[in-house]
Amino acid sequence: MDSELAMLPQLGQAPKRFGFVSNPVFRQADAQQISPANGVLMVARLDGPSPKLAKRLVDRAVDAESSGLWGRAYIDLRGISVGQFKVGDDRLRKVAEIMRRSGFATVVDEKQETLPVGFPASHIAFYAGWYGINVEGVFAESTVEFMPGAIAYHLHSFNGSMIRDAHARWIGPFINKGVTATFGTVYEPYLELTPDLPLFFSRLISDGFTFGEAGYASSRALSWQTVFVGDPLYRPFGKSPEEVKAKLEQQNSPMLEWFHLLSVNQGLANGAPAKAAIEHLQQLPETKGSSVLQEKLGELLAASGQAEAASAAYSAALKSSTSPKQKQRLTEEQARQQEQAP
Repeated sequence: MDSELAMLPQLGQAPKRFGFVSNPVFRQADAQQISPANGVLMVARLDGPSPKLAKRLVDRAVDAESSGLWGRAYIDLRGISVGQFKVGDDRLRKVAEIMRRSGFATVVDEKQETLPVGFPASHIAFYAGWYGINVEGVFAESTVEFMPGAIAYHLHSFNGSMIRDAHARWIGPFINKGVTATFGTVYEPYLELTPDLPLFFSRLISDGFTFGEAGYASSRALSWQTVFVGDPLYRPFGKSPEEVKAKLEQQNSPMLEWFHLLSVNQGLANGAPAKAAIEHLQQLPETKGSSVLQEKLGELLAASGQAEAASAAYSAALKSSTSPKQKQRLTEEQARQQEQAP
């Protein structure tokens, strides 16, 4: 129904048709052009397993727009290198690259299975993966560490067919566990007609589109199977980095550590030497009490062969961390570094 409503501006203009209709604003780079004047009414749902959870979709979006969308990205591939479904993994690899270049700490899993129970998925800002019919693995745990404003998508033909069920398919469970925006399909869409994930995340992060704008700019087909669930006006990247930093400093926000991490990661993605990043983190006042920045420092020290110093950084991160999943990951990393230390 959602995708039919999106075609209301074309009512009476198209002949009798079967199947999908090409979206006239697919790949649109100007958000202002995604409008009824160009044949598309953006339709999204405030929906979920309960009215309370549906309302929280707006509340979480407002919070994230105010303080920023921060955290880590988790990209869950299937390890497909040949065949007709390779395009699914190819899209997810491109999403991972977009996340890395945008400065988000990015974890890519190559195994066929969904991220398993016990996986150390902390501070989830973004998740994109495939291909299980019902929620499983780490996302079936009683608590999932979604950050305020988190956006999650698990590709399956029927991932959006039971939005109001907190335990079946994917959209309902995602909303139940704290996601702010998600999307999916209610019936077989065919892989090539699912939203173009690299395009969606590029429009959202790099171009500052709203959730609704990014959704429709990345959808090849209308009169089809896709549903978008979340506040369509949610714009997590509508402010410049300078504006974001100034507000976080003014509020003395604990999220400032994530801004510094993003800056370090962006520098590294653009070719800055690891040595410079290490020195920057060591000199940054916020690093001392930040589990997020100490973990990054430990990661860089470990990669440069300084196992003992890396272990010390992981130890400092453990002391200040409030995330069970991060503590799990830090403990595992610290043990590895201690094994390698002379």
